[in-house]
Amino acid sequence: SSYYADLGQANLEGRLAHLRRVRRYDTFCLNDTDLGEIDEVAKASLMSEFFRAYFPEPSSFER
Repeated sequence: SSYYADLGQANLEGRLAHLRRVRRYDTFCLNDTDLGEIDEVAKASLMSEFFRAYFPEPSSFER
């Protein structure tokens, strides 16, 4: 199964928390739209926190 999150929606923090908590999806799409419901600086911070938590270890391609 897959999961979709629109990065421009105000509920982004909750959607990312759900994705981190559940971790049952084969793929996920984080669509960077410009709906203007969330500040760009806040969005960047949430995304950074999400990726560090979701992928705590670098892949073999990042070493």
